[in-house]
Amino acid sequence: MLKNCFEMESELEITIPVCSGTKLRSKTGNVQAVHLLGVEKSLAVVRSEAGVLNPYDTGNGMLLESLLHTAFDSFQWCMDEFLNVQVSDQGKAGGLGKFEGRRLNLQIDKTTYPTVQMLRVRFELFKKHVRDRQSRSINQKRGRRMFVDAFTI
Repeated sequence: MLKNCFEMESELEITIPVCSGTKLRSKTGNVQAVHLLGVEKSLAVVRSEAGVLNPYDTGNGMLLESLLHTAFDSFQWCMDEFLNVQVSDQGKAGGLGKFEGRRLNLQIDKTTYPTVQMLRVRFELFKKHVRDRQSRSINQKRGRRMFVDAFTI
């Protein structure tokens, strides 16, 4: 049973931290494990600096609904070290704006769940991707404007 969009209870009344934008239906397979710091080789140094020795370490992950997993991987949303959700403009355009400013109900533990340091590192990656995306967008607009100006003169 879904208590709210950031917490789910099982039939045994054990709280399982799952971020979900829709109701969980049994046997639909809509819950997936997500890496906070992806397994890509390009992130090896970042993972190491965050204390992740193995990219498949359980502390480098959490459970998400499949659509939120995809949006998380493409940096449409992220949570800061205090578990407050931030949504990029692309994420807001995709309908994730309703989660902006909400607090993710996720247990932070030194052994099984993400550490504060990992959350900080992931949030810095998120902010960098958002800045890069905005910069590319501005440069593309400037490029189009220059192209149009060249033909309107």
